[in-house]
Amino acid sequence: MSERRGGERGGRRGVARYIEASVLVLLAERSAHGWELSERLGEIFPLPQSLPDISTLYRALADLEAQGAVRSKLAPGDGGGRKVYELTDVGWDLIAFWEAQFKEEQIGLVRLLERFDAVGRRSRARRRRP
Repeated sequence: MSERRGGERGGRRGVARYIEASVLVLLAERSAHGWELSERLGEIFPLPQSLPDISTLYRALADLEAQGAVRSKLAPGDGGGRKVYELTDVGWDLIAFWEAQFKEEQIGLVRLLERFDAVGRRSRARRRRP
């Protein structure tokens, strides 16, 4: 099999956008601090084998905050408190963008999977021939 970017089959190009979209959806459900988001991320992340680590999640939160999609405030707590993140209007707009993007891709994926299914049936039939 030929080697791909990063040496991984299929590459990891889609992971960053899934992190962003997943974090936005989790924050749409309720405001949260980073560690809580990390614990909840596995519930919805579409690529379980590529679940991001906590440092990647915090980088995504920092990027989203720089974009104005989330804002943080310090909530009182142990050790001086924690940053709690919440969505902004920009974040809600970004959720709408990702929802439309993924729905469009889903239509294309269904078409692709139908073709995989058709090719698989032909392949199995070819292997059964003497």
